[in-house]
Amino acid sequence: MDMVLTRVQYLYIYGTLQQAQLTPEKTITLAEEFKGMDDQTLNCKAVQEFSALTKIKELKMQQQQQMGESKENAYKNRFPGIIPLDSYRPVLKSNGVTHGSNDYVNATKLEDDGSMILTQDPLASILEDFWRLVYDYKCSTIIMLNDMSTANKTAVKYWPDAGLITCGSITVKCVNTESQDLLRTQKFEVIHQDHPESVIVNHLTFEAFLGDDEDLHKMLDFIQSTRNITSGPTIMHCLNGVGVSAVYVTTKAQIQCLEKEGACDLYLAVQKLRRKNVNFMLSQDNYMLCLKLLRCYLNNQDDYSVIY
Repeated sequence: MDMVLTRVQYLYIYGTLQQAQLTPEKTITLAEEFKGMDDQTLNCKAVQEFSALTKIKELKMQQQQQMGESKENAYKNRFPGIIPLDSYRPVLKSNGVTHGSNDYVNATKLEDDGSMILTQDPLASILEDFWRLVYDYKCSTIIMLNDMSTANKTAVKYWPDAGLITCGSITVKCVNTESQDLLRTQKFEVIHQDHPESVIVNHLTFEAFLGDDEDLHKMLDFIQSTRNITSGPTIMHCLNGVGVSAVYVTTKAQIQCLEKEGACDLYLAVQKLRRKNVNFMLSQDNYMLCLKLLRCYLNNQDDYSVIY
């Protein structure tokens, strides 16, 4: 009996076997083991596991990215090498009036229903597309994971602090603004010129840099602050859409695993995440940041016990 009938089946089996061969022998980490890891041990774990993930990524680089790689859409990608897979990109549905508008935006759906979308910081040339994404997927929350005061000169303030702005077919009105510690919350009404119904969205800004141990607490505080706010479809963005954003969603999910099961598997979580976009968790520094956040959480569990 022929068990493998097509080339696709063969490639799937071959790829799965290669992944299994590359995967480190032990990736599951118990909570108590995690708490006691020193920086050197944590770094060795990051190097070994991220190296394996990089080799697996190279096996997957041939997946289709036709829309993002097309000449007409090249200017919409902040970084040429960071492009969503065709099968997981959110397709824009509403009409756009800005020159070059079509159904493409550099973003990735983590869930098939579009309830969680990760994207890059909006470029000045595609602000309408960003707001069409918000409108089309009826997003209730935008989480912004970078500070506008950074050295990134291409960062664009795409929202109004008061009054309204118009981006092509979309008008955005500021309804309310609140600031508390590191969390700034603004409420916007998003209106499309061709449709009578509007979308209300909460815009949450994490106003802190990531680097030293104090910042680990800030990031965990932010995860805690946003745990109950993101009840509807959510768009999350950082500079490239695959770095700090991936750190946030992965850390949050792994904390939940630690709470429920007393263990987590960051390696497997990132491997699954990269099925949607091979660039998720872009760097070893991102991976190390996840490990540090999880260790920080476990060693200060009383402070964060209400996260879940």
